[in-house]
Amino acid sequence: MRKRTATAALVAVTAFYSLAAPVAQADSGVGDTVINSVLINDGEPVVIGVSDMTFPVIMNATDDHGVGAVGTMTWLWRDSDADHHAVYTGYTDIQVCQGSSPGPTRCLLRGNVNYRTDFLANYAAGTWNVAAKAVSIDGDYQTVANEGTIRVLRQAHLTVNASPEPVTKGKILSVIGLLSRANWETRTFDGYGGKKVNLQFRKAHTSTYTTVKSITSSGSGALKTTITASTDGCWRFSFAGSTTTSAANATGDCVDVK
Repeated sequence: MRKRTATAALVAVTAFYSLAAPVAQADSGVGDTVINSVLINDGEPVVIGVSDMTFPVIMNATDDHGVGAVGTMTWLWRDSDADHHAVYTGYTDIQVCQGSSPGPTRCLLRGNVNYRTDFLANYAAGTWNVAAKAVSIDGDYQTVANEGTIRVLRQAHLTVNASPEPVTKGKILSVIGLLSRANWETRTFDGYGGKKVNLQFRKAHTSTYTTVKSITSSGSGALKTTITASTDGCWRFSFAGSTTTSAANATGDCVDVK
């Protein structure tokens, strides 16, 4: 296992890497420690772009002496075992385990993606398994290999530009943009081709966008369409996401219609 320096024994950080993490092929344990639940990122997909990021992890466990921070961790894994592209929590100064002894303990952990030291392959995007280990104050523990699943996705990004600005009512408005997604291996956003994207419009002084038409991104991720200008408002592209890539909305481009 790759070692991380412990600045304090009060938290867990989740690291993405290819050949290290506690093996989670079978449940194991000693004593009466029980993991009751694990919540990754408030139940939402973990969306990773091209910069370092964090996400919250909450574990609820019980033991007759209480659960401690030292050794308590969660990690994510996929494919055949927990060693392959595993995500696991080590120790830093931000984990807190709070509760009664005996009784339930709530451990607050933080997942961390650090591009300076971690590696994540593009093909690994999708559904990952959640594994966890809780360690009690008196040394009892429980390890659970499959404490649910979580989607780990490549971040999508959308741009939009509507022109001309302003435009005469009844004239043609050209709307272009680009759909791209994070390449975890190169730390860049690459064009995402062949995907359905909605062109949406929001009237001036309103807050709700409605879909006007759907188009498909080109092989390079480029988006291009036209629309007849009728009233002031803002245009944007919207992507619903895929099994490997997050949803995204472009920042609206507002156009005056004369």
